[in-house]
Amino acid sequence: MAHGFLSSAQAWEGYLGPNGFLASMNVRGFAVGDGQVEGKFNTGSIVAPTGKTNTIAQNAEILKNYIASVKKVTGAQYVDLVGHSMGGLISRYYIDRLMTERDVAQLIMLGTPNSGSACANLPAALNYYLPATLEIRPSYFENMFNRQINHRRGVPFSMVAGTPLIEPLQSPCTDVPSDVAVSLKSAQSIPIKLSQIQLLHTALNTSPEVFEKFVKPLLQRIEFPNELDPALIQAPAPELEFTRIYTGHVDAGGSQEVTIQIDQVTVASFALYEPTRSLTVTVRGATGNVIALDPTRNGIVVINDPSTLVYLGYGFTNPRPGPWKITLSATDKTPARGTDYAVTAQLHGGANLQARASQLLPQVQEPVEFFARLVLGGQALNIREARALIHNPDGQLETVALTASGAEWKATWKPQMAGLHGVDIQASGTLADGTPLERSAFLSIEAQPLETQVQMTQTIVAGVASLVALASVWFIVARFRRRSKQKRAA
Repeated sequence: MAHGFLSSAQAWEGYLGPNGFLASMNVRGFAVGDGQVEGKFNTGSIVAPTGKTNTIAQNAEILKNYIASVKKVTGAQYVDLVGHSMGGLISRYYIDRLMTERDVAQLIMLGTPNSGSACANLPAALNYYLPATLEIRPSYFENMFNRQINHRRGVPFSMVAGTPLIEPLQSPCTDVPSDVAVSLKSAQSIPIKLSQIQLLHTALNTSPEVFEKFVKPLLQRIEFPNELDPALIQAPAPELEFTRIYTGHVDAGGSQEVTIQIDQVTVASFALYEPTRSLTVTVRGATGNVIALDPTRNGIVVINDPSTLVYLGYGFTNPRPGPWKITLSATDKTPARGTDYAVTAQLHGGANLQARASQLLPQVQEPVEFFARLVLGGQALNIREARALIHNPDGQLETVALTASGAEWKATWKPQMAGLHGVDIQASGTLADGTPLERSAFLSIEAQPLETQVQMTQTIVAGVASLVALASVWFIVARFRRRSKQKRAA
């Protein structure tokens, strides 16, 4: 079993042990990181948000070795893989790239974001949990991951998707239906046998109902014929519109006010990420009056599990255009160091920010052009300011200003290092009647190492291999000479 983002083997406590779900089937379960065999993912640590995570590919290597050890311990020829959330993505990578001979009977995914989750934009804006949060962004899946990781090697895939949220104002950072973090569209963005259940994302790997209705019947299957790779789904990811993401810090005992410009939209759904889950929120609408949030009218969602990509969500139908003020206040649960935050609003029914890059896989130092255009009803809108915030693989943040070029704004940027870069394009402008508006779009750029860097790496590897080979030859010769001397002395 493969756990997800900011999680551990403890995510599968309900499945393991003498009283776990699997015990009723007389099936032995293994969860990566449980210590039964060697291997532990790094999908991020709650206590070290700025620490580096493994990539999906690196965690898949760990899964490869873990499966090999499980097979050795049990004598099994095949394993059933169950992945929650990001664990399903790690499993997909293993099956496509690392499985030399088929040793997976089936892959069962629980709430896996097969085309990413826009909620990842929030912690990524803080440069938290890189590169994992950059790899979960929808732009990475649409343009990179799903174009490359699409072979199943005969393994059947199944999915359980949570769909308790069905109204846009209930879902702070995804399309609907949704389990808060993962939309149904993302779950079924690859061809898959899918079942739905009215549960939130954090309950999918702990629910007895999910196990009894979905997982258990799949584990009871005894035949697993080779399944052909299905045709790829070419449908583009849904274009979700967001304001800019506002980030900052609230000191212990303090508060911060964030002003978000809302224009003429049908729904504005606000999303707050903060890792301690300790802040309270006060909302003032465009009139300046405090709005008492109502669970029914505003679709309030509170997720206290710190492993999730969003903490608090609430929405408004036909909000009054103007500046909305969000006050974030510390409580007695806020740590002495305070806490960082990221807040945004997802918007429906208004203007669209069309953003693109001239290329997505440039080499290091190769120029990349960014383009931005605000549009409403097919007509270009006035842009007052636009910029690109670039989250580099090393956690550093670059800011590049875009300048006007006809109806578009553009800028040129050169990646300075290889790896995945998250690019947040932010634009502010006005509607035809002068109403201010702001939008963000999120791109993924994966810079490739220069040929000289690749050659240098290959030379170093070859040199190390030669030294190892020479050392091995020297050791064998020396050992032979010692044995020869001993024989002559005898």
